[in-house]
Amino acid sequence: MLVSINAVTIPTAAEEQEIRIQANNIEALILADDLFETAEADEVTFIFDKSNVGHRKYLLKILQSNRATKGKGSIGAMLQALPGSIISLSEAFLER
Repeated sequence: MLVSINAVTIPTAAEEQEIRIQANNIEALILADDLFETAEADEVTFIFDKSNVGHRKYLLKILQSNRATKGKGSIGAMLQALPGSIISLSEAFLER
């Protein structure tokens, strides 16, 4: 799903495990037949479990391929640099 990142919530307490990414789904805007039609993008939230190694590997792959995160020293710094970026995220991580 192609999204524009609005905000990223990174857990600070040890017992919190969810990294949340709030974004606007812009696929509908891009795929619209009428290019002059004003449409609103749906807001979506993606949830990643920071204790799950597979989730962390997926996030790292996404972060490393994004220009806004280049030169950041940690995954946390990369996540904080995401707002304003347009990226593709798997719908498997959508909050239902």
